[in-house]
Amino acid sequence: MTTSQLCFPIIVFGVQPSGTFDIRVDEEALLTATPLALQSGIYNASLIVDTSGCSYKINSVKQVQRSRLPKFLSKVLNQPVTIGLQLDKCIAMEISDFKRRLATAFQDQEFLEVWEDAGLDTSDFQASVMRSDSFKDIIDYLLEKSGSGQV
Repeated sequence: MTTSQLCFPIIVFGVQPSGTFDIRVDEEALLTATPLALQSGIYNASLIVDTSGCSYKINSVKQVQRSRLPKFLSKVLNQPVTIGLQLDKCIAMEISDFKRRLATAFQDQEFLEVWEDAGLDTSDFQASVMRSDSFKDIIDYLLEKSGSGQV
């Protein structure tokens, strides 16, 4: 499976710290990382869920294009690099499992504080997201609340 076939925006579960998630608005955002993030294993054992409700396990991550700076300087300055992802085939995710994963992520106090700083009201989250039956509506809601498309 290639990343160009994903229905963006997407949620990436399992991003370090474990149990949290990121939103990626397009393929370029998904395939851009820093050397430090790669070294820490940011996408190891992560799960992508797209707006169609397909989930894809990330099998491997590799750097495919490095910064134009010399390798040592690029690492020291933590310059973005382009990565490639090897994905499993689509497995349909139940909306209830998706909501459970989101709720679990918001139990992490540090992660919750980031979202509260971005303007997420937890009671609004419960009302708007947990009653929705659409992956797209939930991801669009979180994207709107994040402001930047990545939290």
